Amino acid sequence: MISLVQTPRSDLHLRPENAFAFSLASLDIENLLTTSDISSGISAHNLDYVLVDHNRLLPSCKGNVVAILDHHEDERQHLEANPRIIRPAGSCASLVTTQFRESWATRPTDELKSVAMLLLSAILIDTDGLKPGGKAVDVDHDAVQLLVPHTGLVTSSSIVGGGRQPPVAVEALSRRLATAKSSVEHLSMKDLLRRDYKEYDLTGARVGLSTVPVGLKVLVKRNTEQFWGDMDGWMSERKLDVLGVLTTYRSAKKRKHRRQLLFVVRPGQDKVESALFEGIARDRELQCEERRIAGVENRRARCWRQGNAKATRKVVAPLVKRLVETL
Repeated sequence: MISLVQTPRSDLHLRPENAFAFSLASLDIENLLTTSDISSGISAHNLDYVLVDHNRLLPSCKGNVVAILDHHEDERQHLEANPRIIRPAGSCASLVTTQFRESWATRPTDELKSVAMLLLSAILIDTDGLKPGGKAVDVDHDAVQLLVPHTGLVTSSSIVGGGRQPPVAVEALSRRLATAKSSVEHLSMKDLLRRDYKEYDLTGARVGLSTVPVGLKVLVKRNTEQFWGDMDGWMSERKLDVLGVLTTYRSAKKRKHRRQLLFVVRPGQDKVESALFEGIARDRELQCEERRIAGVENRRARCWRQGNAKATRKVVAPLVKRLVETL
């Protein structure tokens, strides 16, 4: 079995927290096999795929889906896969950890140290350090308890008892990973758009959603004209009808977690624009309040602050799908 990541090799630098996690695990991120390393000749073969962190095989991939481990909305594809595990979790890495639970108990810690550190880092990144009231659920806490003794951070006796408060060493690691994740000042707006990007070919519209770890005010303040130019350029490059920017950041003064939404619609998509903007504004789960940013008044665009900062792309994407596909 060979691990294949969907991120092109040229984009690996866009996620500094991932490179940091690999270094903690004494692994070289450049050794990853990426989609850009695969020739068209290889993809034509009848390959078997295990889907991790998604549950629909990309159109560019050819072959059979034999297993799925995912925590996103079930798209009801590849129903013959076995195992086919699609369940709520703050991090898909927790599902991977749980699936191989027996290995953590039977194999020597030295053999598992690197993979344990990598999985632990992924869980901490995805769940904001297991923050209380955040994305983490029981399976995430249980996975961390399984992994920590194999990382060398603390001894197993330090986490016995099923408590939900991470050990001090794990909290310190979370802070280091969070710092790496937010270190994106060197990235252009286009880089930020493609850094954490998902695309959906829906009935009647192609939609792109980018999660960005910086507030809109900061992004626009860099260079307002460049900001909107990069938005237009990305929509053109990806042939999008709708581009959504989902920001996640902490307020400068009180360090409170905030989320914003910015949606831009291509001219000519009047029905999509109306359904999308009205649907987001009235959605009870998101609890959106409209905001203004420089340049938005001259565009088919709308900006909101989410009252519910817990609602991630896993909430926004299904909502957008429903609003667009019910036209």
